[in-house]
Amino acid sequence: DDALRVEALEHKSGFPLEDLKNGDINFCHLDRDAFASYHSGYEGQDIASVRQYLVLACLADDEAVRLNIRTGRLRCNINQREICSLLCKVVDYSIEVLGGSEDNAGNTSSAEDVSRASEVARQNPSEAAALLGRVCQRETLAMWQHLICRKYGVPSHVDTNDNLWMQSPTPPKCLSDGGCRVCGRTYPLQTCARCKWMGAGAARYCCREHQKTDWRRHKQECKAK
Repeated sequence: DDALRVEALEHKSGFPLEDLKNGDINFCHLDRDAFASYHSGYEGQDIASVRQYLVLACLADDEAVRLNIRTGRLRCNINQREICSLLCKVVDYSIEVLGGSEDNAGNTSSAEDVSRASEVARQNPSEAAALLGRVCQRETLAMWQHLICRKYGVPSHVDTNDNLWMQSPTPPKCLSDGGCRVCGRTYPLQTCARCKWMGAGAARYCCREHQKTDWRRHKQECKAK
């Protein structure tokens, strides 16, 4: 019942649906400060609000929505993987709109942006700065994507050889080639020398420190390969 959900979202929970639809306000702030809190186990008001919105809008049955309208409580049995999938779609959408237009949204990678910024730095420093700023935003979102998946115990874009990840909806281009196994960043990436022959299935890391951090977990898998 769409009218019922609108009542719960807008009138009971205070979500400004029209402003969200028109893009007049941000749904949430997936910045590094919020990331640090989420990583330490504190969800934060922004992420909690997004989760409540997604459950009310997409997952809760009509009885749970009516209970929310009457009491303000949200009680329903929800598959945690479904919540994770919706949260990841929010991140995917945020990555896609970084492209700036429908034609190239989500189709560029951080490596491509860094290369382009290097090419235009002298002739057009403002374009170079914008490209590098986009890299920072994209990599922060990639880290969010990875952390959300880990929190819910499901494969993320770094698990390129996992069947569950391969069966998931097509991710933005910048996530389709994997990422750092520790933090989820897609740039810069270094491939484990022992298993680089595996191509996309090889372990990748954004820095030497993260490779060392993951070695205890990765070494058995690496030796088996």
